[in-house]
Amino acid sequence: MASINIPRSVKSIGDFAFFDCNNLKKVIVQDIAAWCNISFYNHERNICNNPLVYANHLYSDEYTEIKDLIIPNSVTSIGSGAFCGCSSLTTITIPNSVSNVGLAAFSDCYSLTSIEIPSSVTIIENNAFAGCSNLHSVILHSSNVFLSQNAFERCQNVGNLIYAEGCINAISTGLTSVSEVSLPETIKTINEKAFCDFHNLKEIIIPKSVTDIGQQAFDGCTGLNSVTVFSNNVSLSGVFPDSKKR
Repeated sequence: MASINIPRSVKSIGDFAFFDCNNLKKVIVQDIAAWCNISFYNHERNICNNPLVYANHLYSDEYTEIKDLIIPNSVTSIGSGAFCGCSSLTTITIPNSVSNVGLAAFSDCYSLTSIEIPSSVTIIENNAFAGCSNLHSVILHSSNVFLSQNAFERCQNVGNLIYAEGCINAISTGLTSVSEVSLPETIKTINEKAFCDFHNLKEIIIPKSVTDIGQQAFDGCTGLNSVTVFSNNVSLSGVFPDSKKR
């Protein structure tokens, strides 16, 4: 079997449904919105039953491959494992209708180089972008997004983390490769341990809008050698507990 066409009527796919389908080359999906609602992941067994794990290539019909994925505006949640293993995807557009990016939703999409998270997203679940090894830039527009601990696990090439607005929550350990962080003037709070163990971070500029920085926000940032604080109303006590270069 070289290709498979999944109809919009499918709601879930059972464990090992496509096990060992190593000759599968394409998955044809005519309704991306319906696809985002399918349950692909068995949380208890930690199994992704998405045929894209084997095929790696997503098609809208027999002849048209989808490399630039546009999630429809009707989608509010991108389901667990929805595009897991789709290594041919080069860009992903997530609309403002989406509030949740599910477990392993885009894991091992290693052709992806950048991702922009809209302001509507409030939760990015575990391993959502894990294994996206060529991901270089992450842009967060959400004012209060919760990044699960391993949301960006094995994304070792992410160098640029851009915040568009809002409050900075604790960051996924998978983003510790970041060397550049851009903070906008709208940010007021940097939460506890927000940039903990960002070993490659060398410089941080804290804008005047910031009024609160949580304890150990930059703990373990061993490469940090330049901190510029424009705010006159923020306490730095306990913010850099193990840093030697201040």
